[in-house]
This record gives sequence, C-alpha cells and structure tokens, in this order.
Amino acid sequence: MEYLVKYLTDRATTRPVDPDTDVVGVSGILMGGNLFDGSTTVRQVQLQAEVDSLTEMIDTVSGGSESGLAYVSGAIDSVNNAFLLYQNSSSLAIAEIQANEAANYRIQQLMAQDLMELISDTPVEEEFVAEALQITFQSPTMRWSPLNEVPDLKVFRNGIYLSNAAVGVSGGDYAKTSTNEIDFQFNLTDGDRIRLRMERQILASTPQPNFRHYVTGTPGKAVLIPEGKRYQVGDGHLLAFRNGLYLYRSETAMDAVFRFAETSPRFITTETLLDNDDVVEVLNFESRPSGSYRQFNQGPVTAISVPTYMPGSGHLLVWRNGLLLNTQFGDAIDRYTESSSIQVTLGQIALSGEWIAFEHIPDIQWREDVTGESGSTLLFPSPVNDPSKLLLFRNGVLMFNSTDLGIPADRYQMSGPTGAVLELAAEASDIFSMIYLG
Repeated sequence: MEYLVKYLTDRATTRPVDPDTDVVGVSGILMGGNLFDGSTTVRQVQLQAEVDSLTEMIDTVSGGSESGLAYVSGAIDSVNNAFLLYQNSSSLAIAEIQANEAANYRIQQLMAQDLMELISDTPVEEEFVAEALQITFQSPTMRWSPLNEVPDLKVFRNGIYLSNAAVGVSGGDYAKTSTNEIDFQFNLTDGDRIRLRMERQILASTPQPNFRHYVTGTPGKAVLIPEGKRYQVGDGHLLAFRNGLYLYRSETAMDAVFRFAETSPRFITTETLLDNDDVVEVLNFESRPSGSYRQFNQGPVTAISVPTYMPGSGHLLVWRNGLLLNTQFGDAIDRYTESSSIQVTLGQIALSGEWIAFEHIPDIQWREDVTGESGSTLLFPSPVNDPSKLLLFRNGVLMFNSTDLGIPADRYQMSGPTGAVLELAAEASDIFSMIYLG
C-alpha cells in the first residue's frame, strides 16, 4: 500500500480545488483525531488514473457505485503522513492532511540534516571472491542505508551489474538486510568476483549518550527522536519496544508488527503503521562493553547455542515473540533454563514461526523476578537512583513510568528509590521482572 501511495504522489500534479466536486463523499471518517463529514473538500493534488486497475490494490470504503474512500496512515520517505484517497470512475486524488504539513516538512528537514552529517562524498569499493553456494555477504568496512528503496549501493558480479530487490518490486538479484549486509537471491558460484561500490557512504559516528524516549500519538511509521538525542545506526546499542513488546531488527523475524529498521540517527522506522494510541519506546546505550551481543533464533528449537555469558548474572535477556522470559516463574512457555555458559534451553519448544531474541548486556547491575505480589506497591531489591535506567516488566511486557501512556496494567509511578506504585494492583499470578542498568 505504501509503495502504491508513493508511486502516485511522485506522479501527482497540482490543480485548483473545486469545492463543488472535490469532496470526500463519505460521512463519519475519523482521521488524525478529527472527524470529517461528507462536505470535506479534497485538496492539493490529483492524479488521473484508471480506477479499475487500482481497485484491487487499495482498500476502499464504498460510497456508491462510482465512488469510494480509503484511509491510509503511512510513511513516505520515512516521514509521517496521512492521506485521504478519493476515488471516482475516472480519477484518484490524494490529499495530505493540512494539520500535519508543517510538522512533516520539519521532519523532512531534520532527516536530511541527519543523513548529510553521516554521508561522505568519497566513493568506496570492496571486492570479494565468493564460495560455492554463498548467498550472504557482510562488509567489514562499508556502511549503507538498510532500506532497499535507497539506491546508494551498486553490486557487480563478474563485472555484470546486479539489480536490487527493492520492497514492492518483483525480481531483483540481491537485497540489503542491514547497514553492512546483503543477501543474494540466488546461490553464488565458487570463484565469482563480487564488487560493491558506493558513490557516497555512511560514516561511523561517535558514541551517543544514554537516553530513553517514548513516542505516542503519531500515526505513520517514522519515529522521531528529540533534538539532542541520537543513536549510532547499526552499532547494536539501541533497543526498541512497541506497546511494551520487544521489536526485532530483521526483515523476516516475527510478524511485521514486531519489526523496525534503524533509519537515521534521529529516526527509527516501524514496518507497520502506528496507531494514535501505540507507544514506541527507544532505549540507547552510550556503549556496550566487551561481550555484548544480540542474537535471533527461529523455531522449531528448544536448546539454543549462544556466545559466552555468565549463568545467574542476569546479564542475558531472552524474549519469546516479543515477551521477556524468566528462569523461575509462570508456565513452561514463560521460562528458560541457563543450561551452560554457551547454551539456553526453553521451557517449552518454540514452534515454527516463533522467534527467540537474546540481548547480552554485561553492565546490568541487577535483576529480580518476583510473583505472588498483591496490592499496588512493588519493592525493589536494591535502590534505583536513576529511574530512567529501570526496566520494569509485567508478564513479559515493558511497563511505563507514566500516568497516561499505555493501559492501566502497563503503568507505574516511582515512589522513591526503593519502590514503585502500580496503577493496576498486582494479581498473585503476575510475574514482575525488575532490571536495573545502573
């Protein structure tokens, strides 16, 4: 859908608005917090198109035999936009909501500024000799945009130019899967010479400060991080959550709603559209000490090999389908066992389609899992001197130190360094996981 909207807006032409004919034509449409009625005019842009060839590509709300309306809240060039799609028998109009224009223009400026700070005009090339059946290549020196829509990378095989399998385009020879990795759509042959070239390259930046930030009430896909707070794209220091559920940096892990991309130092992009009441949280570490790592595994699997960690230290965090697991409480599906310093065993086998995520964070100061609590007071095992460094989970879902974010079960307020007050009282079966980054 986003690909279609971008295609149409790229080809749109402006024309004067005719208030007598350019109306939505459907009453009771809620968009951006405003209720539009049947007399709302469609403005700004219009594209002449054959409706019959587009009907199967967009969702419409019927407004009569010759008209229809679809509401799309999406990201175009990673910027939040909202669109009305107005359709009759011979034309399609796309109108940007006026209330968002100034904010969207500012976001575009900020993103351009961020990208310019990271880009060098010095061309760079890298060449490697493929092994038989190789399909993945990871560059040790080059960095590019992880978005396949950004044409910053050229790839050649034995001197022949390869095409990018961009999202929304059929075919293609390769796809970018991260800021330094590509996957070929076919098996390479032993001895193939692969050359990668960038006219401009993304530069490594200096480490960015620790920060934690919430974003809510922003339909679209691009999540803007406030001025003065940035992260280093691709360095593995950033954690992201959506409504308290862990988000995966992967083009294949889990359902699309659990995925995101690191787009620029002040943006991340969720793979699916955000609603007004969605809460996205980003947590950035200034540095990750030696021994830090991130790993994703797909079911079916029970025993999983991981790089070295210290069992019992609380440094290894394990998520199953976006929910944090623990080693003691709940049903088998909620638990895992730290079998050895290089292996974790799930309490219940992860089936095909399930995903396990590991975050090894050696600078976690302490972790405490408790159950059987009652009432609204939750006590910490050690003082929490910096509330922004406390990760508090309820039944695997990250909670908010807030009075209005999320739903009541997800909210708490600090009552001092020794405890917190839950908005919704604890039930005996609830599992609380307290993790202090220190």
